[in-house]
Amino acid sequence: MNHKNLLLGLLSLSSTTSVRSSDAPLLKDDQTVEFMNTYCYVNAEDKNSWQCKMQGFIYEQPASSQTFFIEALKSEIEDTGLDNPYLFKRRTDQCFRDGKSVERVRFTIETENQIEVRGPEKTRWTSLDGHFPGEFSISFDELPSNNLKSLVIQAKDEKNVMSGRLSMVPLEGISVISDIDDTIKDSKVLNRDELARNTFAREAKVVAGMPELYQSWANRKDHEVLFHYLSGSPVNLNYELKSFLGNFTFPEGNIWLRRMGDLFRDPLNYISQWLEFPDKYKVDLFKTDALKEMTNDFKSRKFILVGDAGEKDPEVYGQMARDIDDKDRILCIFIRVAEGADLSLERFNQAFEGVDENKWHVFENPKIIQNIDFDDILTHNCKAGGNETLLNSSNGGVRSYSSSAVVLLMIINVFVSLLL
Repeated sequence: MNHKNLLLGLLSLSSTTSVRSSDAPLLKDDQTVEFMNTYCYVNAEDKNSWQCKMQGFIYEQPASSQTFFIEALKSEIEDTGLDNPYLFKRRTDQCFRDGKSVERVRFTIETENQIEVRGPEKTRWTSLDGHFPGEFSISFDELPSNNLKSLVIQAKDEKNVMSGRLSMVPLEGISVISDIDDTIKDSKVLNRDELARNTFAREAKVVAGMPELYQSWANRKDHEVLFHYLSGSPVNLNYELKSFLGNFTFPEGNIWLRRMGDLFRDPLNYISQWLEFPDKYKVDLFKTDALKEMTNDFKSRKFILVGDAGEKDPEVYGQMARDIDDKDRILCIFIRVAEGADLSLERFNQAFEGVDENKWHVFENPKIIQNIDFDDILTHNCKAGGNETLLNSSNGGVRSYSSSAVVLLMIINVFVSLLL
């Protein structure tokens, strides 16, 4: 395959977009709406309303012009066997789907027992890549109860009901912010060949012991612990990641994923984000910004941060622990060992410089963390479950990147090579 010609062909692609008239249908027969699981938080100023975030997108299945790129990716993966063609098709359909720009979506907000909530404007327009982010407020008076755990956001057409979940996050409490890939899902991010196959051609694998750890926190009677899943994965994998969390019985929670733009409508922007150039596209900055937004939304909540050592989680979480105004709001930082990760003392001492050493713990076996008494977590004694000797005095990380051909193909074709 001539990858140079492939790249040049990609950059020459163009598409036209027409603005639809205000009386146009809100959803065509061949279009689908998908909602992210997001959250509502208590307005800290008036404390009498919920401020809700929404994110979704309208899309169609991949156009015929995208078939070439899917086949190119398939040919690369087939070299080592394609065990499940149906799985490959489903995931590539999601990653290469055609986001519909300047379309309207009408949605409703309901309680879990289907009581419609009045208040927010119920129409949004999509952006260039088919997304429709937004925020709206709901006063306490507009809800049948102030003790709701979640709301349902949904759009309907003649055949289907498409919905997402809005977690209701109280003003005070404990929030677990967890990475996904190589923290709870075995993705092998540092090995690009394995990452591609795990993303497109293999059933998802869970990190053993992580569902049990999270359920032990979620099921506590003395503290309500809520979960927020933050990942550099693209929003196109929203369905797969929601399914993964449900299939392996992880606690419900909102999912915060990365918008990568549209490969075919804006290829230069898309490839820039893949390459993390310029700096504004770096995934660690995306996570840092998301953490700042959550800590600002949840002004009185305390946090347990869980990530892995594969790429930048220690550095991102260490920076958050230094920057947050009230240092006590960061209860513990747990970093899982990932295959091929840099486990040098120098790296971790630098990542957590200025952070109480009892607040962070590098682990390999989740049972070690599960053995920590929750009272110890509340007092920042995060090594109480036992200390695994995992760090070393030199850089032991060996990064196994894929061949240049696969890397170039990923730049053009794959949204997931920056999974964290």
